[in-house]
Amino acid sequence: LPAWPILEHVFLVIFVMELVLRLAHNGLCLFFTHEDDWAWNGVDFIIVAGGIVDMWLMPLYGALFNVSFTHNKLLQLVRMMRLLRLVKLLRQLKQVRKLYELALAVVHATAALGWVL
Repeated sequence: LPAWPILEHVFLVIFVMELVLRLAHNGLCLFFTHEDDWAWNGVDFIIVAGGIVDMWLMPLYGALFNVSFTHNKLLQLVRMMRLLRLVKLLRQLKQVRKLYELALAVVHATAALGWVL
């Protein structure tokens, strides 16, 4: 798809903004030491940092110093790590499922109110 590179940049901007907002909200220390989310926060940070390196810094460095990174093993590893974004998506879907279960519980509780009235 010709629009795919543009979509990748759009998604990276969204992920960067999300990470910056979460860092600003929690602070740097709490972000990496939060008792419930420290592992996911670390994974998110690595994914976003890898995307920034791969999509923005390496092309800029290559253009400035006329260097090609097409066969660089480290860059290939960074690109493969970007697949971890799927894990992040799965994490978000898990949270949506909890929201769905909560909404379903409210519906069931509302139905039970009919017996009380």
